[in-house]
Amino acid sequence: MPSRPVPHLRRATALALATTCALACGDDHDRVVLRPGIAVDGGFDAESGVPPAPPIAPLQTWYLERDASTVGDAVNWTRKSGVRSTLALGRTDAGAWAGTLTDDGGTTTAVDAVDVASSWLTFRHRAGDQWRWYRLRVADGTAAGRYATTSSGDEPPALVAFDHHVSGWNAEAFPLSADALSWDVVLGDARHGRLWVSRDGPGVWAARFKIYAGAQLDPTGEELEEDLYDAAFDGVTLTLAGHGAGGTIARIEARASGRSLRGTLTNDSGATMSLDGTRAALMTYGLGARKDRSTWQSTTRRRIENLMMDGHPAPRSPCTVTLGGPLSPLGGALFPERDDDPNAHPQSYVRTELTLSCLMSNPFDGAAIAAPRVIHGWLSLPTSPPPPEGHRVVVAVNGHGGTADSVMTTDTHFYYGDAFARRGFAVLSIDIKHHPDEPIDGESGVHPPILGDGFSTSDWEEDGERVWDVLRATDWLFARSDIDSSHAIVTGLSMGGEETTLVAALDTRFAIAIPAGYAPDMDVLLAMGGHNCWQWHSSDIREYLDQSDLHALVAPRGLLVQTGKLDVNYSTRTPTWSGDLQVMRKTRVAWLGAESDRVQHYLHYDIHAYHFGDRRPGEAIAQGVGASVDPGARPTSQAWQTDGATVFLAPTVFDVIASWAQ
Repeated sequence: MPSRPVPHLRRATALALATTCALACGDDHDRVVLRPGIAVDGGFDAESGVPPAPPIAPLQTWYLERDASTVGDAVNWTRKSGVRSTLALGRTDAGAWAGTLTDDGGTTTAVDAVDVASSWLTFRHRAGDQWRWYRLRVADGTAAGRYATTSSGDEPPALVAFDHHVSGWNAEAFPLSADALSWDVVLGDARHGRLWVSRDGPGVWAARFKIYAGAQLDPTGEELEEDLYDAAFDGVTLTLAGHGAGGTIARIEARASGRSLRGTLTNDSGATMSLDGTRAALMTYGLGARKDRSTWQSTTRRRIENLMMDGHPAPRSPCTVTLGGPLSPLGGALFPERDDDPNAHPQSYVRTELTLSCLMSNPFDGAAIAAPRVIHGWLSLPTSPPPPEGHRVVVAVNGHGGTADSVMTTDTHFYYGDAFARRGFAVLSIDIKHHPDEPIDGESGVHPPILGDGFSTSDWEEDGERVWDVLRATDWLFARSDIDSSHAIVTGLSMGGEETTLVAALDTRFAIAIPAGYAPDMDVLLAMGGHNCWQWHSSDIREYLDQSDLHALVAPRGLLVQTGKLDVNYSTRTPTWSGDLQVMRKTRVAWLGAESDRVQHYLHYDIHAYHFGDRRPGEAIAQGVGASVDPGARPTSQAWQTDGATVFLAPTVFDVIASWAQ
């Protein structure tokens, strides 16, 4: 293919910059407005060819990560952090943009050919006897892109030569003066923990701490979460001088700088150990209510789309739709643990196979991608005529080992699509799968990565590809005249619960989200290993988000999270569901006042399963829906984390939906 020059990169001898930019932040009152740029001559060391590091007035600091990799096999892999570096950009005395790049080992190199004048941040630096050229898409203080290596610094390489991934964030967009912060910490005894602090008012802070793994990320070292009191933080010095009932931390004293937190932790016995942390959950909603919830949500969605979905490009044109002929429901025996009272609700619906073919572009080079993105699913419609407002609708996504087809079966744990269809809902079930190098037994094939023509790796995270598929199918569904999209539901089990959360977090068209079998403490999930479906390749999702932050993006819409008391997928401690309660406690604060009834945690009796609370086949008594109890802002003990008591919420999940639809 023809070579394309890199937009906005210029030879160092004629660096031209545009006039203004609001690169760092999403909101006008937070934006760093850059001064007009001018063309200048570059200054090179004639002997080494390396540009010197000119004195600059720092205006931007970026924390970057490049060349992240994975360890493990194709199915059970864990993300391995890449090379970390700090990019400092500013103006020279002559007015040109320049800077330095410093790796975590302390080696600093000069940066030139800097362009900050668009949504793309570009620069280059010398790396040994080679040059590295960076091109990063920037959105609200997050950056995602690529770099290329050349032996000569004379000309920038073609875009297809940018074959290494890099991501990062801007310190001015995620300042230490924020109202909510978090650090991933390692203690002197090698245990791993997470610290959260959140402003409750002027000079008043709330804080929590959890050991999520022992030395060497041993998941059996997970402990209960502690509330910490008498907290103070001025953007540099952090002190925590007491704990809630059941805790063991007497004091934390630390200093924050950049990505780092350094200090000591002292326990009740008087033992003091070091505490070393790095920023985590940069987008965190925090531990309490926020006045700026709507602004936080819109900004956070754009940031996630930048990191996970290559900026969330639209199709080049409306997707082509192919529909099969109507088919009868899938028959068979009834799954014994399904509790939707199937015997009382016949399969009065027909199924139609659906294929969407979507043409896409590659945002990195702007070129069309030749191969279409193919999305597969089934639309199941009631046999009765639609009411004037249209059929109520559910978008159902499968988990590992499942398909859009199995969601409509009667005899597997993915029966929930069939259950909704029996109750008169239109159900759109969409295949979500894995890349060809990550096969899962039982899946009908795998999905290919979204690749720009000429590129060998994708700029998309797999979660982003799955979400994009669901949203494009939803676009088609909501355009139908026989569908009531105003009360739309998205739901799924396991990986389907993961995607349900992301879909509802990013798309406000869904009025209700019901993720089942997925509300993990991501830190513990990392320590446990297992399947990688939740992890990102080019960025560490934990650096940007906690599970409760994704939940907070759903507020004030309806969120019914299902987890089971016998589910052992997300923790090794007893009980295994303490992390679910901890996540839900952080989740609930995003629903304000009367909205709080619209966020519930259905803690059922079972394993990794989907439940409705109605009667099981052959049984006369319904189970009901039991919700876990919110311990409040200052619990009197840690017992809430091991107390499986629930309160009656509704006879069935269908009743919860009906009450929220009113």
